[in-house]
Amino acid sequence: MILALQTQHPPARVQVVAQEFSYSLSRTKVRAGRVIIELVNHGQDTHDLDMRRIGSTRIIRLPSVQPGQVVDRELKLVPGRYQLWCAIADHNARGMHAMLRVVSKKPARRRPGKTQRALKSAGRGWCATSRPAAIVEAARNEPAQRFGHRGRAVRAQVPPTSGIAQRS
Repeated sequence: MILALQTQHPPARVQVVAQEFSYSLSRTKVRAGRVIIELVNHGQDTHDLDMRRIGSTRIIRLPSVQPGQVVDRELKLVPGRYQLWCAIADHNARGMHAMLRVVSKKPARRRPGKTQRALKSAGRGWCATSRPAAIVEAARNEPAQRFGHRGRAVRAQVPPTSGIAQRS
């Protein structure tokens, strides 16, 4: 019997360095899913970490950390913006807070427009703009024609000749 192994990606990691009245994040954006939050206290006072997704009432708490100590916790985070702050005394009011963005697992795939699909099916390859096929064909046949704003065909303007006689 052969078992198919399901490959799981390792959790993302975010290190939060706490110093007197500031947090420094190793990254400010992670993908949704399993995330390890590591709180490192490089300050002289005890610090902790509370976090809450904006729009939610649930608060996630990491325990207090003495100077020089480290604590980590694995969480499953959903997309959104998370506020992080120190809940000890007046540390939050003195600037000990940060923001973490959690984004969707898969970026949205951009689908080609109707004109691009029509050009592809006509065997002309992909077109990087949304110009109608007739304009694209005209541009191939008439070298004096160029494209202006928003893909409209514009005739090339020939500058007027000056009054100086040209040498032959």
